[in-house]
Amino acid sequence: MKILIFPLALLLSFNSYSEEFDSFFSSFKSDACFALKRTSYPLKMVTYDRNRIASDEAPTEKIKLINKPNSETCGIDLQSYSAKVNLVISNPRYEKESAMVRLYTTDSGFDWDYVFKREGGEWYFTEMVSHSF
Repeated sequence: MKILIFPLALLLSFNSYSEEFDSFFSSFKSDACFALKRTSYPLKMVTYDRNRIASDEAPTEKIKLINKPNSETCGIDLQSYSAKVNLVISNPRYEKESAMVRLYTTDSGFDWDYVFKREGGEWYFTEMVSHSF
């Protein structure tokens, strides 16, 4: 009986797959269809009322939820898009079950954090936060 329990426990431990972020993000930025499948909808988009920055008041946070596109077309991948518009994709910053990647341009003021969370062992794009002016 003990012989059967040990292999079963070993098999169960192999099923607890946990995807590495670097491997996931490589696919996410180079394959638009993969990125679309691994985006958690509704996608949370956080922006700030920048008019208040000149005043003493703290910027007001605005949250918009983006629904999944109706089209099955995947669009352009992030890597190709970044080459077109000189977008810089920073190295990820990690926490235990989340990662953040900053995307920005040096000349246009475009500046976003893309937030990813691991769910069920797989990474998903869950939120985008604007730091653009």
